[in-house]
Amino acid sequence: GYTLYQVLFRWVFRHLKHDATFLAYFGSWISLWHLLLILPLVYLADLCQVEHLEVPKGFMAILATAVSACIASTVNVLYLCIVMWGSPMLLPSTNAISVPLTMLLDFVVHRKTPSSTEFVGQMLIVFAVIIILQLHTRAAIP
Repeated sequence: GYTLYQVLFRWVFRHLKHDATFLAYFGSWISLWHLLLILPLVYLADLCQVEHLEVPKGFMAILATAVSACIASTVNVLYLCIVMWGSPMLLPSTNAISVPLTMLLDFVVHRKTPSSTEFVGQMLIVFAVIIILQLHTRAAIP
């Protein structure tokens, strides 16, 4: 699905590849659709008691929510840049590499060590991304 989406998106919007206004406009549409579609679904989930909606209270909770929103917006912009300028395999590879990076973050922050099987699996993901993106051949070129 990712590759088809990327190829179609790049083909449709190829003439806007270097237009910063388009990138900002597209990001604004994403934000607007989150407000128009996702927010009502969150309220509906709370109303149907599927998921309890909890509004952050206190300075640290509000700050953490704001930081989380900024990080999410940054990720959306980066995804758009990857789709516009990257190869068709870059977006799925960045999603795959997020799993070992999360494991590394768990180790650094929580000192949670993976089992040997989990560690081998994470390393296989890293090696697969290196091979898929051909990073090993790019690093050898002077």
